[in-house]
Amino acid sequence: MPPRCALVYFSQTGNTKKVAERIHGGLSAAGVATELIPMKSAKNQKIKNSDIIGIGTPVFFYREPLNVERFIKNLPSLKNRFAFVFVTYGGHKSNSIERMAIALRQKGATVLGDFSALGYDTFQPWDGMEIAKGHPDVKELKAAEVFGRAIAEKYAKIKKGERVTLPRYKIKLDFWLPVSMFTLDLAKRTMLPKKKINKSKCNQCERCAKNCPTDNITMNPYPTLGNDCIYCYFCEKVCTKKAIECRWSPAFRILKI
Repeated sequence: MPPRCALVYFSQTGNTKKVAERIHGGLSAAGVATELIPMKSAKNQKIKNSDIIGIGTPVFFYREPLNVERFIKNLPSLKNRFAFVFVTYGGHKSNSIERMAIALRQKGATVLGDFSALGYDTFQPWDGMEIAKGHPDVKELKAAEVFGRAIAEKYAKIKKGERVTLPRYKIKLDFWLPVSMFTLDLAKRTMLPKKKINKSKCNQCERCAKNCPTDNITMNPYPTLGNDCIYCYFCEKVCTKKAIECRWSPAFRILKI
């Protein structure tokens, strides 16, 4: 029976999904029965039935998004399981990989490795700056496929009892560490704009609710915003009627300093 991998990813613009698909291809080509699972659809039973767990995400505010952090925290015990992590990022990935890998180790998993690729950053304050536009590119996607094969090969060697060098993960003390701490929930609530629903524009299409990574938006019959926001502002981006209004001007001035 081939080893089984639950490849769980969070992706909004499609960058991380593209990387996940290529890692999936590499794993599958190497004989690993791999299931590609959007994070919102991932169930603990799938994780429990897998030999390898892969988790991928874009980097938000120099760290893994809160929904991804919570997902890992709420995983069942991963004792005797293997794991890997991957990220896409526009500016800087900071310690996102390290934090995810350490959290998985604390769950009992053996972390086999990690992968990262640039991803076009379309967050509203950077709109027009074209940060990492065109990424992940062909070369990066090919590297993702090679990474998938390498994970499969490393797993096979371990199961055969062969000696394998595993990566060590430690939080780096660099400039980006305090920046990523500054962009925690309280700071984002302070410096980022509030969202307002303009009911006169809303056609109740539910795009915002369906695309919210934390299911923070309910239709009642218009969108109602809860308290579990991760400040991705994807709801504003996907609203074709521009019914979700944000006053970005002050935040633009702060974030572009």
